[in-house]
Order: sequence, then structure tokens, then C-alpha cells
Amino acid sequence: MLIIDLTGLCAAGALLAVFGDDNMAVLWGTTVLLGVSLAKVFPTGIFWTETYIKLTGKAVATFITASAASEMILPWLCGNLITSYGNMMLMYITLALSLFTTVMFVCMQITASFHGERIRKSDKDEDGDTNSEIEQIRVVHFVTVL
Repeated sequence: MLIIDLTGLCAAGALLAVFGDDNMAVLWGTTVLLGVSLAKVFPTGIFWTETYIKLTGKAVATFITASAASEMILPWLCGNLITSYGNMMLMYITLALSLFTTVMFVCMQITASFHGERIRKSDKDEDGDTNSEIEQIRVVHFVTVL
């Protein structure tokens, strides 16, 4: 599902960057595609992460805090760039962020493919007890940094 959403984001970003200034039908259609694709990325990303590591409340709080920080920084950055370079800058930023998100997902998928089994098996030690919360937070921090 996440792959479909990221593909929709990249397609909408590319169409907006190329045709967003000229064609109103493309502008509105790709805006709908962008909204439908973007709406599911965050919750699906949390679910995807949960398949590889056990998320604690602290880990989810870290995700939400990082999301809130970007929600404060990006509008300010977009506003400054639009003021300096024009309205099409929003379309280019949308394309760049869509591509960045897709590349980050590919990197995390590759990392999870190589280390995911080890992470899943490390949820329980020899006694059947769960590992310490510090180890889980360390893994979540690693995925968040990617």
C-alpha cells in the first residue's frame, strides 16, 4: 500500500511541476491525487515500522514530534521560497519532497531487509522475555535517522 501511495505522490508531484502552471484540469486532478496519496503515508508508515520493530509509546511520540516539527518548518520555508521565486516553487517543493520520501522508503526497506529478521528475532531473548526498552528505542532512532 505504501508503494502505491508513494508512486501516487511522485506522479502527482511530477505532473504538478510540469503542467501545474498551464492546465487547470491537471492542477485540480493532481491535487486530488496528491491528497489521496498523502493522506495514507503517515499511518501506513507507522504500520510498516511496526512490522519490523515493536513500537513503544516513546517511539510513536518521537515520530509525531518529528512530524509536528516539519509541519512548522515547511510552511515557513515554502512561503519564503514562493515570495522569492514565484508560485511554481510550491510545485517543485512538492516534487522534491515526494522524491525524497520515496528514496527514504527505499533505503529503509533495504535496511529492514538486511536487518529486519534480526530485529524481529531480538524481540524475545532466551528466557522468552522482551528485550529492554532502550534497545527498542535505539532501533527506532536508527530508522528515524534514515
